[in-house]
Amino acid sequence: MRAARAHVTVDFAARPVLSYPRATLRTIVLNLLSNALKYADPARPARVHVSFWLADGEPVLWVQDNGLGFDAAAHGPEPFQLFRRFHSHTEGTGVGLYLVNRLVQANGGHIEVDSSVGVGATFRVYLGPLPQP
Repeated sequence: MRAARAHVTVDFAARPVLSYPRATLRTIVLNLLSNALKYADPARPARVHVSFWLADGEPVLWVQDNGLGFDAAAHGPEPFQLFRRFHSHTEGTGVGLYLVNRLVQANGGHIEVDSSVGVGATFRVYLGPLPQP
């Protein structure tokens, strides 16, 4: 966080109750946060916002950054393919977003991304429907 001169904000005001495998949720959050910092734009301090809310009864994790970004409209589902990378200036294997996507899908959810070059990225992770009481 220091290297990226990052400012991270969080909003968990909605505080939905979530029953989710702890290790899985940790992997998802850490991967998205580490990517936001790894692909920060060196020309400006990194800004990352993390929030959590319910959308139509489904918990949604939202991670937005102001990093290097990529052309999400041109690449469609490519960011979630195994070994797919858009930036080569930093170390990585192209496994992280693939893993996140697989974990989310295994729990009945899906992930969406909006991103533009030079603007940053916003990931919306729909974690799957909440169990009914």
